[in-house]
Amino acid sequence: MDELVFEELGFRSLCVADSPSLVHLYEARRRHSRSQYSLVVDCGFSFTHAAPEVHNFTLNYGIRCLDLCGKALTN
Repeated sequence: MDELVFEELGFRSLCVADSPSLVHLYEARRRHSRSQYSLVVDCGFSFTHAAPEVHNFTLNYGIRCLDLCGKALTN
């Protein structure tokens, strides 16, 4: 992926991050707050993930995956 981004598409830089960290950064800047803790809940079609964030780092040992999902809620 890196080779494609830099050599084929001509980008000068690339930032790879997990989605909970990006959501935490977005919410903290949108509210103009310095929130240190957050819980990002992502409800998809097949799974629901909950990821705790502390100081913009995802606590990997705290991530939980549930089988309750959009598909089950729709049905």
